[in-house]
Amino acid sequence: MFSAADLTRRLGRFLWPLSPGNNNTMRSRTATIVLISVALITLCVSCAPGPPRGSYIRDGKEYGLVRGTFRNRWWNYYERGVSFSDGKFWAEAESDFKEAVRQRAEDRRRARTYGMHFIDYFPRRELGIVYYFTGQYREALRELETSLSQAPSAKAKYFLNLTRKEILEQTGLDRTPPRIRIITPGEDEATNQFSLLLEGRATDDQFVSSVLLNGEPLFIELSSPEIPFRQKIPLQPGMNHVVVEAIDLTGKSARLQRDIRVDREGPLLGLDDVTHVAPGRWRLEGRIFDESGVREIVLGSRRLDGHGNKQLDFRQELQAAGAELPFRVMDMLGNTTSGRIPLEKRGKTRNSRPLYASLGTSDAVPSRKTPPEKGLKPFSQLSALFDRTPPVLELRGLAHEKELYLKSFFIEGRAWDDGRVVAIRVNGRNLPLLPGRNLFFNHIEELQKGENRFRVEAEDAAGNKTAEEIVVIRKVSKVRDVSSRLAVTILPFQQEGEQTPLGATIHQRLAETFVNQGRFNVVARGPELEAALRELKLGASDLADPSNALKVGKLIAAEGIFLGTVVEKPGSIEILARYVNTESSTVMAAEDVYDREVSLSRLQYLIQGLALKFMNRFPLLEGIVIKVKGNQIYANLGKDKHIRKEMKLIVFREGEALVDPVTNERLGVDVEELCQAEVERVAARFSVGKLLYPPEGAVQVMVKDRVITK
Repeated sequence: MFSAADLTRRLGRFLWPLSPGNNNTMRSRTATIVLISVALITLCVSCAPGPPRGSYIRDGKEYGLVRGTFRNRWWNYYERGVSFSDGKFWAEAESDFKEAVRQRAEDRRRARTYGMHFIDYFPRRELGIVYYFTGQYREALRELETSLSQAPSAKAKYFLNLTRKEILEQTGLDRTPPRIRIITPGEDEATNQFSLLLEGRATDDQFVSSVLLNGEPLFIELSSPEIPFRQKIPLQPGMNHVVVEAIDLTGKSARLQRDIRVDREGPLLGLDDVTHVAPGRWRLEGRIFDESGVREIVLGSRRLDGHGNKQLDFRQELQAAGAELPFRVMDMLGNTTSGRIPLEKRGKTRNSRPLYASLGTSDAVPSRKTPPEKGLKPFSQLSALFDRTPPVLELRGLAHEKELYLKSFFIEGRAWDDGRVVAIRVNGRNLPLLPGRNLFFNHIEELQKGENRFRVEAEDAAGNKTAEEIVVIRKVSKVRDVSSRLAVTILPFQQEGEQTPLGATIHQRLAETFVNQGRFNVVARGPELEAALRELKLGASDLADPSNALKVGKLIAAEGIFLGTVVEKPGSIEILARYVNTESSTVMAAEDVYDREVSLSRLQYLIQGLALKFMNRFPLLEGIVIKVKGNQIYANLGKDKHIRKEMKLIVFREGEALVDPVTNERLGVDVEELCQAEVERVAARFSVGKLLYPPEGAVQVMVKDRVITK
C-alpha cells in the first residue's frame, strides 16, 4: 500500500511534461496536480485505518495510544488495540485486532517487529477477549482456541474457561456433576511409608475446571473433559483421610474419600519368661501384638505363622546350642522387630543381670531393677504406690549422636519393669502396645536434612519414667544435595501498568518459592544481588536489556537467570518469566500465569503455579549410562521424561554400602561424582550428552554409572 505522499510523487512524475512548455500550461498542470494530491490525501486518510480521530478518554485516562509514530504496521494496530481494550472501547479494539491479524495472522511470543525489536504478539487472543466481553461467545471460542494452538498463554486459557462457561449456561448442555476415579491407593489401604502417590482422573460430560486435594486446589489452568491428577501426599501415623473434590465449569461438584492407615511400628514382643528345662533346651513364654496383624515369628530356627492375628500368646520349647537365641517378628506390612535373647541358667537366687535381648549391641545398660522371673505376680494398685524405681530402657546400638545418609531411621529397643511398662513414647507420641513387664519394640522415623532430635520415653504403672535423648544427623550425598543443582538467580521483574506494592513483592516471593521447592540452587539474593548491580552500575530498570541481565548472571556465577515482567491492570495481573542459559544466551523456557483476582492469597497461588511450571520444564530425574562413545554418553532419559537440549547431567557412581563396624547397621551408600555432561541430542527414550570438565585423574565413565539432572 502506497502512502499519500508516495502517490503524489508518482502522479507528479506521470503528469509532468518531459520538456518544458509555456508558463500558463505549467501553472495549469501544477494546479491540477495539487488538486489531485489533496483529493488522494483526503481519500487515504478517510479510507485507511490509522490513528483515531479525536480523543478517547475514560475516567481521566486517554486510550488508543502507541509509542512512537503510527506507521500502519501490524505491531502498531496490535499495540493500539490493546490500549483500546484496556479502556473498554470494544469496537475500536476489534477493528485494530482484525487489521493486525490481516497483516500477520499468527500469535507468537517475541515476534520481531524491525531490527532487533521484539514483542509478545497475541492479536487472536486479544480479539477473542473482545468477543467475550461483547457477548460473541462462539467467535471468542474460535479465536481463543486458535491462539492456544499457535502460542499457549495463561491469559488465553483463563478467558477460554470463561467463554466455555457462558456457552454451557446458555445451552444447558452441562447436566451431570463430575466423576472421580482414584487409581491408587485402593480402599482402606494400609502402609508403612512416609508419603503416598495419589493418582486418578476427574471426568465430566463437559469440562472439569478444578480438582482439590484435602481442600487445596491443584494448579490447573485450562478446563478439560478429563483431568488426570498425580500428587504426593505426606502421611502421618494412624488414620489419614484423603478427600478428592472435582468441580466443573458450571459449579457442579463431586467428592471421593480414601482412608489410609499408617503403621510404622514393628510388632511388640512381650517376653514373660525364659526357662532352662533340659540341656540345650529352653522354654520361652510371651505374647506378640501388632495393629496390622502378625505375619510370622522366627525364634531361633523355628518359624511360626502369625496368620494376620493382632495378638498372639506363645509358649515354645526350643533347642538352642549357643548363649543367645535370635528372634524376628514381622507384621503384614513388613515392619520387623528383631534381636537376640541371652540364654542363661537360673538358680534359686535372683540374678542381678536383666533378661536382655542385645539387639545387636555388645554392652547392656546396667539394670536398676531385678529381672522378671516366672511366677512374679502383677502389681496391684496398692503396690504401685510404693514403686519409685523407673523402668529400664535399652536402645539398640545407639550413641547419643550419629550420622546417616538414609531418609529414615529405626529406633529399636527394649523396656522392662518389675511391674508393668504401660507406655513407650517417641517425641511425645505413644507407640501402640499392650502393657507388660518386658517389651521389645521397633519404630521408624523420617529424617530431615541436618539435625534430628528424638526423645524416647518409657513409663511404668506407677508413673515412673525413663527417657533417652538421641541426635541423628542426616547427610545428603553431594550429587543429590540442592547445592549441586543448577545455580540460578532471579532478577527483579519489570513492572508495567499499575505498579502496586503487591506486584513489587513478586520477585521476593518467587525466590522464596524456588528455595522451598528445592529444585534450583538459588544464588545471589538480597544484598549479594544488590552488590552485583552496584558493581556493574546497573539499576533495576537496566535489566530490561537482556545483555545487562546476562552480565549480572555471569558476574555471580549463575548458570541461568530468571527474567520477568509483571503486568498489572485494573482487575487483573499477569506474570511472565523466562529462563536464560547464561553460557549460550538461549531462552530455554518461558512461562506465564494470569488471573483477574488480585489478592495476596491468589498471588501466592499464581507464584507457586509459576514455580511448578518451571520445575516441570526442568525435572529432577535419575537414570543410568547405557552407552559410552568417546567423549559422549548415552543415558536412558529422553523426551518421554521431558529432557531437552542444553540441560546438564551429573555423572556419578554408587559404591559399596556404608556399614557401622560395631552394630553392623547400614548407614547409606558411598557416592563418587565423576563429571558433568551437557545434553546435545534427545530421542524418544534416550539422550546423548557431551562430557564436560572431567576432573583430573577422574575414573573412566562406564555403562551402568548413574546420572542425575543438575
